[in-house]
Amino acid sequence: MFHRVGMFLINFLSTFEASVLKIVYGITPTVNDVYLSMASVALESVSQGLIPGKWLMEIFPSLQYVPTWLPGTSTQKLFKTWKNAHDTLKNMTFEYAKKHMVSPTYAA
Repeated sequence: MFHRVGMFLINFLSTFEASVLKIVYGITPTVNDVYLSMASVALESVSQGLIPGKWLMEIFPSLQYVPTWLPGTSTQKLFKTWKNAHDTLKNMTFEYAKKHMVSPTYAA
């Protein structure tokens, strides 16, 4: 039963991401689309970031200045990965919309 619930959530999130890309940017993503995979990473980072108390940096903000080579700083690497995914998604969708806006058939 949990497998079916998990598959429902995955399908729901994929549909949500595809709908947002279509409505906002006019992008119709396919199954294994780059836009959709970046949107999944971005949405995952938001959902993980909204869990209160999950990250030790919330309690001790000075931990954000600890060097990444120290053991136990894997969260900084994870945050950097999420930030890169957000930036890449933002830039890719903006460039797509900017490139296709000159087309008379473009509808966002």
